[in-house]
Amino acid sequence: MIQNESRTAVIKDLTKARRMEKEIQRKEKFTAMGELASGVAHEIRNPLNAISMIAQRFEKEFTPSADVEEYRSLTQVLKREITRVNGIIQQFLRFARPPIVRSARVSASDFIEHISALFHGQAEEKNVIFIAECSYDATIQIDAEQMTQALLNLLQNALAATQPGGEIRLRLNCHDEDVVLR
Repeated sequence: MIQNESRTAVIKDLTKARRMEKEIQRKEKFTAMGELASGVAHEIRNPLNAISMIAQRFEKEFTPSADVEEYRSLTQVLKREITRVNGIIQQFLRFARPPIVRSARVSASDFIEHISALFHGQAEEKNVIFIAECSYDATIQIDAEQMTQALLNLLQNALAATQPGGEIRLRLNCHDEDVVLR
């Protein structure tokens, strides 16, 4: 006698569930990293603020009996280094807690003019020619604040790599329905 065997297989695609689990874990890690960064930044800033106040008091309230210029120079260096460390803390916090994107419609030409106005003086100071061009006469959807910061960082890197008498060019145009920044 032949026996009929039957089997049932239940198959369920868990791809989406796994993807969601990984996304939740990633968000939890970012949240934890943000909280840690905030705590570390707070703990560093407290003594940094105290050092800053002491440096300001030294600069205003005390005058040494000898080597006055060296004293003033050292207090200026101290204040600049405090500002630099505070900037590093800010960068660390931005990395640990990515900023919220505030996207809005912005005139492309106004945006490029704004970048040009912010950067032109720095280029001129180093005797570098800066040319900003915008051949796209419409609006673009961007977070203007973050895009400004990103472009200024790129332009400052370009300026550091450009010799006096050199040229830096920023262009915004449309190519195959894409807005292109070069």
